[in-house]
Amino acid sequence: MHTPLRRTLVVLALTLMAGSAPALAQGLATSITYQGELLAAGQPMQGPQLFMFKLFPSATGGVQVGATVHRPAQLVESGRFTAELDFGTSHFNGEARWLEVTVNGETLTPRQRVAAAPYAMFALSGNPGPQGPQGPIGPMGPQGLSGPVGATGAQGPQGPIGAMGPQGPQGVSGPTGASGPQGPQGPQGGSPFTVSGGVASYSGNLHVATTGLVTMRADNYSFDNPGGIALIATTGSVDGYAVHAQSTATSGQSHAIFAESNAVNGYALYAIAPHTGVRSYGGTVGVYGEHSENLAGYGVQGRSNAAAGYGVVGWNANVNGGGSGAGVYGLAPANTNGVYGRSGGGPGGGAGVRGLAESDAGTGIFGTASSAGGTTYGVQGHTASTGGRGVYGLTTAASGANYSVFGQNASPDGRAVYGFNSAASGNAFGVYGRSPNSAAGWSVWAEGRFGASGTKSFVIDHPQDPANKHVVHFCAEGPQPYNVYSGAVTLGEDGSAVVALPDYFESINKDVRYQLTAVGAPAPMLHIASRVKDNRFAIAGGTAGLEVSWTVTGTRNDAWVRAHPMGDVTDKLPEHRGTYLHPELFGQPTSKRTHGGE
Repeated sequence: MHTPLRRTLVVLALTLMAGSAPALAQGLATSITYQGELLAAGQPMQGPQLFMFKLFPSATGGVQVGATVHRPAQLVESGRFTAELDFGTSHFNGEARWLEVTVNGETLTPRQRVAAAPYAMFALSGNPGPQGPQGPIGPMGPQGLSGPVGATGAQGPQGPIGAMGPQGPQGVSGPTGASGPQGPQGPQGGSPFTVSGGVASYSGNLHVATTGLVTMRADNYSFDNPGGIALIATTGSVDGYAVHAQSTATSGQSHAIFAESNAVNGYALYAIAPHTGVRSYGGTVGVYGEHSENLAGYGVQGRSNAAAGYGVVGWNANVNGGGSGAGVYGLAPANTNGVYGRSGGGPGGGAGVRGLAESDAGTGIFGTASSAGGTTYGVQGHTASTGGRGVYGLTTAASGANYSVFGQNASPDGRAVYGFNSAASGNAFGVYGRSPNSAAGWSVWAEGRFGASGTKSFVIDHPQDPANKHVVHFCAEGPQPYNVYSGAVTLGEDGSAVVALPDYFESINKDVRYQLTAVGAPAPMLHIASRVKDNRFAIAGGTAGLEVSWTVTGTRNDAWVRAHPMGDVTDKLPEHRGTYLHPELFGQPTSKRTHGGE
């Protein structure tokens, strides 16, 4: 589409050299000043335009006189322009001359007559005229580059020492002391028992006090033949005890009941009941089991065959809160287990250890590693199953800010959650997050900076071969955090357009850069007519109907970035100097890895 141009031309001054030596000696210019008005479809044109100026000896036709004067970016403001033209003095010999003007490839008609009066051949040595008015201020130049980021400030003083932590758990009891010498044997008394059929029975209260041993033995007892029983105790009272044992000593390693078994598969104390096999209450240790041999034995073993039963139940009945009491407390030396839970094979969803907290602020399972050194674990999970989970967290609440797994760390070089996968091949993950159902959810969310020493990418199934291939695209990187906006626009009748950006653009961006690409036809004069203001910018210099692809890039400048500035090159922390993110790439051992691991 072609829009005809109309011009209104006014010759303000034509200062021509007559070729006289005295005039040239004065150093006066040989140019003429040409001013005019340029309209397109009745509207004033705006911005840089491509001009060409030629001299002819006649109003039409004829042979061009002298060279063509080119102005490839002649500025036009509100339709008006001023051009300095220098054809030299040899072509102005008193004969008539006409000026032909071409704009953006279109020759304007008619030619403009250059009158004889402006020759002013004898005005070269005249007095200078008064100074003209000051011209309009030109457009502002582009903004300079940002200065370098300043050096990191000195590290602040160390903070005060924190409060002392809670007292650790009580240590194990010391070994039992040696027994004293046996006292003299007393006189034999009368037997209070009645023996009938090999069973000794007694009616009434029986109190046995001895400094030695009371021994009962049955040699032929077994699970299949329970006839040989060393002791049977029964009670018919709903609140009674068949056997009540009490140790009244206030110190030492005293036992109310001490049971011992030397059999490989035997039990020092075995209790079976439809409800509670063994129940104990004590101020220190309710039930204490010890396995002293270097075999796979158990100090205490609990077993339940009920679908909803528990082999061992530990219960702390303190209703006031506080303290360091525990329903079950396990303590073990190095490389052993304080509490060991195992769920047998076969189908079903058994649990080796299961913790339940019904309090509003309770914890189902709580693990603490109190050592100040070494690689310790508050809770460690391990699985040998190809589809298992070493640690599995499940939250069933349908609302609230709850956590299936929550990690918290106060160390300046600590990791609240650390994932490590040692596999040398395969589709291995250090940490895997999945949120497939919520459109507003996040599989992985970082509140603060998100970093990676490798590449950042997205992976999808290949659209043409989803069963066998992936498509991998990588994130663009740069020395600053960038926001990129792009789109396409069709220019209007005057070859310009205004592009609207999001209403928050200027609130979160600075140092804006622009890129324009003409689609379908060249546009050498295409340019940004006005920078972003009120979240808009203008394009000009094209032709009507031309499609333009645009890209705007801004440096991120929101409140978080302003509060946490960071340069593209930073010094390592003092404790990280001499370590490497990937030591193997620099021929260093894995012990020099910055963030630990193997």
